[in-house]
Amino acid sequence: MKKFDNGIYADISNEDYHTSMGISKSLLDAMNKGAAYFVFERNAPRFESLSLGLGTLVHCLLLEPKEYENRYLIAPECDRRTKEGKATWEEFQNANDGSKKIVSAKDDSIAHSIAECAMAHPLISKYLQDQDGKAEVSIYFTDPTTDLQCKIRPDWLIVREKDGRKKIICIDVKTTSDFGNFASSVWNYRYHVQQEFYRHGLSIAYNVPLSDVEFYFAVVSTSQSGAVYPCDFFDLADPYQPKGEAEYKRNLLQCKEFKDSKVLKPSVLEMPEWQLRICEKDLEEHNNSIL
Repeated sequence: MKKFDNGIYADISNEDYHTSMGISKSLLDAMNKGAAYFVFERNAPRFESLSLGLGTLVHCLLLEPKEYENRYLIAPECDRRTKEGKATWEEFQNANDGSKKIVSAKDDSIAHSIAECAMAHPLISKYLQDQDGKAEVSIYFTDPTTDLQCKIRPDWLIVREKDGRKKIICIDVKTTSDFGNFASSVWNYRYHVQQEFYRHGLSIAYNVPLSDVEFYFAVVSTSQSGAVYPCDFFDLADPYQPKGEAEYKRNLLQCKEFKDSKVLKPSVLEMPEWQLRICEKDLEEHNNSIL
């Protein structure tokens, strides 16, 4: 693994970032499951996905629109069972040098429609079109409590300076197929932990008070509702902030403890709340039946 010094880097590739040393949000999530899973997540080989999700395409269109044509090649719509279709596809394949990923015309069209809807939202368009914004900046910093090097890679980062004081605005783009249930996604995927881990990291990296670091989620649906793809712009305040801060700090302490002890334990499978309530009810009924 390559190690980068603490700092702010605008030119590190996505691959180099993900294979570099440092505790990331994904490793915090892994440690939240257990030390053994943390080691697995850190060491497991990475394989390129055979298919591109809409989220990847939408991210590129919203954050790096000029790179879209450089990264993706739109496949022709043809019936490869026919002679003409086979010829069209063969011509397309011969023209593809392998440097671009192939995207179906349908997915390309849907991704553009989703991006257009997102940019119709006044706050999403305001921030993602900000001239001071930069996409995919890699940041490395040392957590002061555990002395562990950490890393973050904001989707979109705006740094403003006025009268010698910096203000940091971080935007994270989330795509979801269940837009109306995004609150559950926040807890399930621990987005509140990401928010506070990033806010504290940005505060350290840019040497600014935590109060001068803002974090927002631009949430875009990949499922249509009527004639549009819904989207909105969220600020996770209380109780998300204190909960997220407590959880990321707890996970970092677990990482530190594992680094010092090297003790591996099985992951703990927690019972979902709905299932726990059923079990408690069944136990209560059982206890009442034997009284």
